[in-house]
Amino acid sequence: MVQTSPRDIAVLLLVIMVILMIGPAVVLGIQDLWFLQSGEWTSVTVFDFLHAVGVIAAWLDHPDDWIGPWKILNWMPLSMGTSVLAGILLIMWIKWG
Repeated sequence: MVQTSPRDIAVLLLVIMVILMIGPAVVLGIQDLWFLQSGEWTSVTVFDFLHAVGVIAAWLDHPDDWIGPWKILNWMPLSMGTSVLAGILLIMWIKWG
């Protein structure tokens, strides 16, 4: 059985955090290209992303409970969502770093 050290966890969190920090720039770049093509700004929310990849799609289409998180996901821009997640991972990385 392989032992996982706190340093291994810290390195993994750092890699994921860096990817998530690059994500908002990529999303904004894609939105900029769409704007230059069409002349209209296309908003991409966390809800749109989760729906596109098929994550918990039944709850996204018809939320029967937990309406607050659904409203947040439907409102929050994807670039902000990845930034928030990267910030949470940064705090975890500092704790284990």
